[in-house]
Amino acid sequence: MIGSNWQRVTPRSTRLCVALMVIVLLGRLGSAVAQVPRDTKSERGKTPLEEVVVTAQRHLTDEQVTEQVERALGDDPYIYAEHVTVTTSKGVVTCEGIVGDAAELRRVLRICRRASGSKRVVSELEINDSIPEGG
Repeated sequence: MIGSNWQRVTPRSTRLCVALMVIVLLGRLGSAVAQVPRDTKSERGKTPLEEVVVTAQRHLTDEQVTEQVERALGDDPYIYAEHVTVTTSKGVVTCEGIVGDAAELRRVLRICRRASGSKRVVSELEINDSIPEGG
């Protein structure tokens, strides 16, 4: 048609129209949610509040933290726990010993950090990177 104002519909223009329709619908939905009536200050004072009881979790002793970390290291099949010594002082867990590679070192430190009662972790671990003879 000559002189026609119609444009050709492309997939890009169709996606644009759909995106605009979704934005408009979400805008309408958001404004409907925002119009929920709220309590006035005078109504809030009349309703009694529920009693809230807050209890604190007991703190673990250093010995308990050390036992927990040692148990977790012993349960991990990828860690040779006999070569790692764990001590705890005021929530600071210190790991000493020898590990086989960097992955084992990271795994030991992750277990120490995840232990409840552990505030900080100090690593004094060494990686045994020596190649055995005949290997």
